[in-house]
Amino acid sequence: MTRSLSERLRALQASVGGPGSTPDSGSDGTSSDRVGSLDAPRSIRSPEEVEQPIYQSKSESDCHAEHEFAEEGYSEIGQGVWHRTLRYDILMAHGDHRFADLCEADLGGLLKAAKLSDLVQLQAQNFRFYDTETTGLGTGAGTFPFLHAVGRFEEDEFVVHQYFLADYAAERELLTVMIHDHFPDGVTVVTFNGKSFDWPLLSNRLTMHRLEAPVVCQLDLLYPSRRLWRQTLTRVSLGAVESAILGLERLDDLPGKEAPMRYFEYVSDGILSRLVPVFDHNATDVCSLVTLAGHLADILSGRTSVHAASEWSALGRLYDEWNESDLALRCFHQAVDCPDASWREHWLHSLHCKRRGDVDTAVETWLRMADHYPWSVPPCVELAKVYEHRIGDFQAALMFAREAKNRMLRYSRDAGVEGNGTPRYKGGADERIVSALQHRMARIERKLSAHSAS
Repeated sequence: MTRSLSERLRALQASVGGPGSTPDSGSDGTSSDRVGSLDAPRSIRSPEEVEQPIYQSKSESDCHAEHEFAEEGYSEIGQGVWHRTLRYDILMAHGDHRFADLCEADLGGLLKAAKLSDLVQLQAQNFRFYDTETTGLGTGAGTFPFLHAVGRFEEDEFVVHQYFLADYAAERELLTVMIHDHFPDGVTVVTFNGKSFDWPLLSNRLTMHRLEAPVVCQLDLLYPSRRLWRQTLTRVSLGAVESAILGLERLDDLPGKEAPMRYFEYVSDGILSRLVPVFDHNATDVCSLVTLAGHLADILSGRTSVHAASEWSALGRLYDEWNESDLALRCFHQAVDCPDASWREHWLHSLHCKRRGDVDTAVETWLRMADHYPWSVPPCVELAKVYEHRIGDFQAALMFAREAKNRMLRYSRDAGVEGNGTPRYKGGADERIVSALQHRMARIERKLSAHSAS
């Protein structure tokens, strides 16, 4: 006969050691509905344990953690997801620049330097300045961002939103909230090396959680920064640019490479104070993206001048790529007039003049280079070309071709010669250049002979 639900519940309760009831036994004295093995030992709970409520209040450790997060300005927006907002007046200075400088800048040059479409909305209010702190340097499944920072302009303030992942299981909720609140389709995401790291990593995480990635434009400030300052800075990192270009010196800043270790220590012992320097470092990175973008925009629009010869040459090359030849020429002229002008600046200037058809200025530059840089071969080669093909002075062409060959043999080989007397060169490219010069010299000599015969 089928038992009632209450009888079955009493049997279940008895099988797990519940008080006040006994299992429903069959005629053979055994339980007919026991859960689990009857032979397994069971702990006997006291009435106080049994009467304990199912839902308990927060533990002391949870309350302490909540207090610690609150002290840092965080509030819990989901189980294991913490958020805080940092607000800065746009007139506030960050280093030598203000946040408002970007709002007042001409952003057209910055768009070209980043190779973005003309359809991109260039208002600063459409920018999202994004940076992460992660558990590693890869973009695979083993690396995930535990701290996201999104900066944006909101009325007369620049606001940084930081999202901290205290519980890995809550990552999907964090990503859902962040994408919904800050990354509608069409915004421009501003990063520093984020095009190859931060954003691909975020996209991978969204894919893993079966969330749709927003359609955004990417403005990575690393690439225009490299174009302008890779000759003057030992390493074009955000920290180096801050110190040398933006006038920002961080005091007691935590190196970014230590962030993963700090996070793992927090996961192990729950001490939030270990992560406070990581939070501050992350917020400073995002603020620097704003001032760097504004400074780059001012340089590329001509509103702010540069000083080093390499910077002028970099600007000249950018304008040349944009088919703004007159602006490029002005920059190359400025570069060679700088006290720190090197061989490279003179060479780039000469090639630009050659492309413009200004042969006289190009020849003048090559003659000066041949005199000032006695080891330099390319100016002599160019002079040999122009005297042979443009001016028709074969004697001068032959002289410069011979000089180029002699320089190759004098400065491009290692000490000593091979057993057959052939110079020992550093690489096969030198041998090809010497062979080409010998071919040029033979052709010029034939032209000289033909000219003399006529």
